[in-house]
Amino acid sequence: MKSLRTPLGVSTLLGLSLTMTPGAFAAEAVTVDTTTPIGAYWEKNKDVLGAATGEQQTFTNGATQQTFENGVVTQGKYGGVQAITGAAGEVFMKAGGAEKFGNAESAPWKHSHCGLSITTHDSKTRWLVVLDENTQAGSYISLNSAEAKAWQAERSKTRACFTNNAVVETTPVLPETPAEPVAPETPAEPEVPADTNFGDAANKIADARAVAAANGVAVAETGGELTKVTADLVTQDFGGNISAIYSVAQDRALMINTDALAAYLANSGQYGTYLYQNEYTKHWKTGALELRALFYNTTAENCSTPVTREDHGYALYSTGTAVISHYFIQYKDYGTCINWDNQTTASPVTWGEGLMDRTATGTEIDTTYDWSAAKFIPLQQVLELRVDADKVVYIKADAQGKPLAGAKPVESSALTEALNLADRGRFSSYNDWAVGGNWNIWNEMTMLGAPVAEATEATANGTTIVTQQFEGGTLVWTKGTAFMTAELNDLGQAKLAWYTALGL
Repeated sequence: MKSLRTPLGVSTLLGLSLTMTPGAFAAEAVTVDTTTPIGAYWEKNKDVLGAATGEQQTFTNGATQQTFENGVVTQGKYGGVQAITGAAGEVFMKAGGAEKFGNAESAPWKHSHCGLSITTHDSKTRWLVVLDENTQAGSYISLNSAEAKAWQAERSKTRACFTNNAVVETTPVLPETPAEPVAPETPAEPEVPADTNFGDAANKIADARAVAAANGVAVAETGGELTKVTADLVTQDFGGNISAIYSVAQDRALMINTDALAAYLANSGQYGTYLYQNEYTKHWKTGALELRALFYNTTAENCSTPVTREDHGYALYSTGTAVISHYFIQYKDYGTCINWDNQTTASPVTWGEGLMDRTATGTEIDTTYDWSAAKFIPLQQVLELRVDADKVVYIKADAQGKPLAGAKPVESSALTEALNLADRGRFSSYNDWAVGGNWNIWNEMTMLGAPVAEATEATANGTTIVTQQFEGGTLVWTKGTAFMTAELNDLGQAKLAWYTALGL
């Protein structure tokens, strides 16, 4: 399947180069090999990049890099060819460049909490590198680390970037320059001790691990260090995509797939804050053992009949290729709480690798509309804004539900009509697209993704057919009717095949 990433164009480079320091990468010019991907890119953008100042280098992590007068260009399998220009390029090189972090996955983009940043991949780890001179330029974090997961779980509350680990360099005073008077040293702030309130985590996790092993889960006898990820939650990684989570307040531990744990920590309120129990079941189709961690939004002992809005939660588990959430409700039967598993509501938490491209194509955020009033649709990772009764616009969003840098708004009359029908509490193509159907059963409409072009209309014999291009194919609508169909392209077909293979 063809990559859907949009290469950094000349116009984007021009925008980035406004902040560059003239001659920032200046050195003796060298010949550029235009038969390589970086060389071919330079050939098209040499007026912006300037002459090469270093030979093209390929590092053991698989990334290739070459510096130019006005920037650095990286290339690799995780992001193709990408340019980092001006002051941002200087910061990237000073922090370690592609040799340390691997190739850039996209152009620099404005991170909600860290400012201008870039993500990279070194064939083992994804990195987030801050390039913004107004925040914490040169700091970096492994997005696969426990530190990153803890930060991602808390940043919406703290509204802060991760801990600044950038190296601060000072220029020594030259001998002939009189030394400045030495000011009295300010006493260092007392170091805040690490939170070691783990409660009975070690024992409760050990008990949960033993039960998991007895139920056939292949889990190591000992895990890694206990890690405090929130004020209440402690985690421990046992390797092999198996971890544990413990609540100090509840004095309760669950075993959980490590990738499912990351999904839970990113949005625990959605899945339920009460750690209920583990279930060990076999997949109905493949027979594979599933380690399910059940969370509820109220304590399981408080279930009631009829089922109330609060008495629900989710089981989270991994298929090996996807994290699955399965909706549960609870009720009381003869004084005992019973789980009722609605078998039609299992759905993936995220798309498979390569099926949802939200790579920023620049640094500018669209301000045509007030996106703060828009609704975020996580399944499609787009923002939906109703402008008036007959106009709804959509724009690609980042993982935090903010407009994606470089993305443009697109109006969709077909989705607008379907959205109006969805308000009647009935099945509609809008529900299929936005949430995967009324019962989270995904279909071809779900695979469309974001609209990427304006709709066109054709009328014949009194019937108007509306077509509109989306990421995953073409939406076809007979105007005035309730339902639409999707003609999937290669991406849409790949998404459908991936979902079908989950066997939900």
